[in-house]
Amino acid sequence: MKKITLLFVMLFVATFCSIAQNYQEAVYLKDGSIIKGLIIEQRPDDYLKIRTSNGKVYTLKMYEVDKIIKERTTTERQNSRQQITSRQSQTSSRSTSTYNRQDNYSYSYFPRRGYKGFIDLGFSLGINDDDWSYRDDKFEFTTSHGYLFNPHLFVGLGIGLNYYVGHYDENYYPYDDEDRFEVPFFAHIRTHFLNRRIAPFADAKLGYILTDENGVYFSPSVGCRFARSNRSAFWVSLGFSLIRYDDSRYHYNRNYDKEAFTMRVGWDF
Repeated sequence: MKKITLLFVMLFVATFCSIAQNYQEAVYLKDGSIIKGLIIEQRPDDYLKIRTSNGKVYTLKMYEVDKIIKERTTTERQNSRQQITSRQSQTSSRSTSTYNRQDNYSYSYFPRRGYKGFIDLGFSLGINDDDWSYRDDKFEFTTSHGYLFNPHLFVGLGIGLNYYVGHYDENYYPYDDEDRFEVPFFAHIRTHFLNRRIAPFADAKLGYILTDENGVYFSPSVGCRFARSNRSAFWVSLGFSLIRYDDSRYHYNRNYDKEAFTMRVGWDF
């Protein structure tokens, strides 16, 4: 009886192992890619490592993963053919903002963390003209450079140039028709809500304006980024700008605000 029981247990274990060998894990990524193999290491909410049938190991961030399922394995020949097709597809899709996956390199529509730069051109429509100064309709050009910590957070510093297209109030400045420029210096922070080809974002610039009347500069905005590759993208945004000027140098002993709606188009690289 013991021999029969032992034989039954051995047959059960062998059957279970045989069935297990016919299955593998398939990791479905949010960009549509699929990697099949054996998960050899996994840390929840951080990363996982998967080894494919040819021995290659991929490290994936968990925010890239859509789902993980088990499925039947194919023959070695079919598996090799699928890998060749997948490699050719990844190579040809560089023109559609993808790139070849490399070991320990997380795929995304952003570069791996490190340097990133922005340039943009915008127009601000003034909303609170007053008797003391000029309209604050202006063209804006800014550039900022800094560090991309992950696809969702950029922090940097920037500089710009503002050119006013409004006119001075003739009742107060009848002889003053000079062009007016400003130079803003600012800290720049941006967060992208999705690691996708089309990704909404929130943006804020806070700094100081240098002009005849210096002031504090603040400009938040929201927009949408359209990736061209894993390193660069075109984007548009709508926002608001506020400048609080210090007029004390002219003995008026007053601060006053200039507010405007802003529209910007830009490029990051």
